[in-house]
Amino acid sequence: MTEVNSRSAATPAHRASTVTLRRKRGLAAMIFVALFVAASAMVVPTPAQAQYVGQNYLRNWATGRCLDTDLSGQVYTNPCSLPVGSNRNQLWEPRRYGHEGGIDSVMLVNVATGRCLMNVAVLIAHNGCDSAFLPNYFFSVTGDPWYQTIFVNEAGGCLDSNHNGQAYLHPCNGGGFQKWRFGY
Repeated sequence: MTEVNSRSAATPAHRASTVTLRRKRGLAAMIFVALFVAASAMVVPTPAQAQYVGQNYLRNWATGRCLDTDLSGQVYTNPCSLPVGSNRNQLWEPRRYGHEGGIDSVMLVNVATGRCLMNVAVLIAHNGCDSAFLPNYFFSVTGDPWYQTIFVNEAGGCLDSNHNGQAYLHPCNGGGFQKWRFGY
């Protein structure tokens, strides 16, 4: 008994219908991909919806140093400890409390101490984020979401730093010492 090759035994009409079916499937797949891409393009995150980085380093653009604190609440910058997360005193978590006009309002909480960065005349990490001082904990965040941000307090002072490891509030000028990045 001889075997018949199914490909050679197919009729021209059968082959044509198979080709047509493949073309329809390919067209359907292309339409699905095009619709998916179009739908994805319509969902562009605003700065408030942009990905929050959770717990990460807060690194100064000009110095490359990371915001740091100790158990006494002093706030300063140090060289960033690697790998990321190895120094919990350098880990900060932004907690968003509002959004208005494209600007987020956040509190910066230190992971190791649980203290909030308090934006009074001298930067301190205050115990327990006490509600009596609530307005002093908020910073307005402007700039590229979490990549090149500026933290502004209610009085118009910006989180600033220098090469000597000091962190402080200074009138906002938009310079590199006032720009921060979450993440290394």
